[in-house]
Amino acid sequence: MNPGGGRAVAVPPAALLVGLDGRPALLVSVFIPKGESAPGESGTLVQWREL
Repeated sequence: MNPGGGRAVAVPPAALLVGLDGRPALLVSVFIPKGESAPGESGTLVQWREL
C-alpha cells in the first residue's frame, strides 16, 4: 500500500545516483494505475532519498 492508500504500482525502476553534494542517493519512480489508486492518486510518483 502506498502513502495515499492505493494498492497497486507498475513499472518500478530504481537508480542509485550521486547527489549534487557527492553523497549517494536513491531515485525510485512508479506508476500508479487509475483502477487501483486512491482518489486523486493515479499517475507517476517519483521519490528521491539521500542515503
